[in-house]
Amino acid sequence: MQRNAIYNTQYVKPGVKFVRFISLENASLDMLKVVIATTLKTTRYGARTSILGGDNMQNTVVAVGFSKGDRGG
Repeated sequence: MQRNAIYNTQYVKPGVKFVRFISLENASLDMLKVVIATTLKTTRYGARTSILGGDNMQNTVVAVGFSKGDRGG
């Protein structure tokens, strides 16, 4: 059994790719622009790197999708 303490520091090797999906509902064009801009400008993840400094991530927008209608089922 693996145990995770609250203050364990997780390290990720450089070059590892993380896939992230961001969903917006009823977003305006201005809101979409803000979300894309802030996503691209974000270079730090996690409290430790934010406090100690140092840019450790680079985001890339791979695709933007749109849908009409509800996903519910």
